[in-house]
Amino acid sequence: RETAEARELLETARSLGAHFDKQSRELSVYLGILLECGRGLDERVVEAFHKLDATDGVAPISLLLLSLGLMMTENYDSALATLDCLDDGEGRGEAWAIQSLCMRAEIAIRRGDIGLAIALVDRCASAVDIEPAIRRDRLLLLLCWSLLAQGRASDAEEAESELTVLAMASQNRSLLAELN
Repeated sequence: RETAEARELLETARSLGAHFDKQSRELSVYLGILLECGRGLDERVVEAFHKLDATDGVAPISLLLLSLGLMMTENYDSALATLDCLDDGEGRGEAWAIQSLCMRAEIAIRRGDIGLAIALVDRCASAVDIEPAIRRDRLLLLLCWSLLAQGRASDAEEAESELTVLAMASQNRSLLAELN
């Protein structure tokens, strides 16, 4: 979430672009698009979505980044359609399904679809017990939101405390801001 540092790291990586394979080049493009989305620019992410071909074999991480960018720029229907492409991929495994589920929960939260968001967060939490495919801080943030949305602020205190510790240990100021 530190965009200046991320841009610098991406440019450094791109300087090695001659050594990239197809998937690395694709990842570089989608990371660049995601950084633009963080600044509120959605032209390239919408263009990438329209060029998306479900039979093209886009890497799962690229689909997830595309969906994240679409969500960040409030193109929610397109973000969900991109997640459908991710979910429809053969042999992707449980980890990608959980990532998709968490992204769907975040989209529901942003859309204000409280009932759906709570149900999806509950599914994320139970899925992570089986396959720890998402970062603990991301899950805790979703759990905090869900508990607060249900009017269970006292139940959220433990998750909030753990999330605060994780955010401070990693010096993640944006996570602390989100928590507040």
